[in-house]
Amino acid sequence: MAAAGPSAALVLLLCSVAAVALADAAGTPDGSEEWGYVQVRPKAHMFWWLYHSPQRVDTTPWPTVLWLQGGPGASGVGYGNFMEIGPLDDELKPRATTWLAKADLLFVDNPVGTGFSYVDGGDRSLMARTDAEAARDLTALLCALYRDKPRLRASPLYIVAESYGGKFAVTTALAALRAIDQGRLRANLAGVALGDSWISPLDFVLSWGPLLYQVSRVDEMGLQQCNSVSAKIKDQVEKKQFTDAEASWSELENAESTDHRFTLDLICATKGTMDWVQKLKWGGLNSFINSPRTPIYCSKEGQSGTQAFVKSYKNLKFYWILGAGHMVPIDNPCPALKMLADITRSPAKE
Repeated sequence: MAAAGPSAALVLLLCSVAAVALADAAGTPDGSEEWGYVQVRPKAHMFWWLYHSPQRVDTTPWPTVLWLQGGPGASGVGYGNFMEIGPLDDELKPRATTWLAKADLLFVDNPVGTGFSYVDGGDRSLMARTDAEAARDLTALLCALYRDKPRLRASPLYIVAESYGGKFAVTTALAALRAIDQGRLRANLAGVALGDSWISPLDFVLSWGPLLYQVSRVDEMGLQQCNSVSAKIKDQVEKKQFTDAEASWSELENAESTDHRFTLDLICATKGTMDWVQKLKWGGLNSFINSPRTPIYCSKEGQSGTQAFVKSYKNLKFYWILGAGHMVPIDNPCPALKMLADITRSPAKE
């Protein structure tokens, strides 16, 4: 929905499913790839695809990234893998900036009903209806994988999400931590990365008018129109009129621009992300806000220069990826890969 410009990634470092089991598991002859299904609950089956990195260093803990696509309902196995970070692109050509260079990659089609994940008989009543239900299913999948694949247990697990996947990431991380505490999941959950995630819709909506005005996509009249609709959405949300708020949101999309390919990620704008981060109930928030930004350098089209910034304090990091929109690994892959290496503390060589 958007492109070129700074985009933000936030990093928060941080099964009664005894019957779940791997089913129809397969893989490549050399063991570099594995895939299969997990029945996460009766009649509900989730598809997973695990890539083992050829750059793996066994003397140092090697990270595993669980990639969660947005939508909700977009395929991580399909889109995230082949369009963004997997070893092959959508033409099945090697990707020079694959995240497999820094970590093992686990893709899932989440929630059930997405991509290759399915319910028996297409019974829609078996679909996950809430983020919490989707998190329980995904945690059940992790329980099965980590039980049957001991190699995963020594690998720090990072949940990395994009767009609405950020909601899945947070709820899944909380569910996974409970399962770990209860001894049902033998995983080392090391961090959660929220990439332009749809965490606080109202903060994003309120940022759209000023953002569009700043980049000359609307004039003063357009700004007033956007702000008027945004105020109506805010009022509807506060009154819990969510169906009406969604209809107004569609109205705002029509008001703002017919072409979202401009200078910044609009849908999950950086300013909106900064606004909700500054509302966090965390003792270190002021120290984080007052911390300096550090540049991230990358070569792009033969030119080396600043391609991103990062601000950090204790276990919170905030990244600004320049020249990128909603799909950061597509728009500016070099700093995105450096960001991943920093987040996961990857032992891979530069």
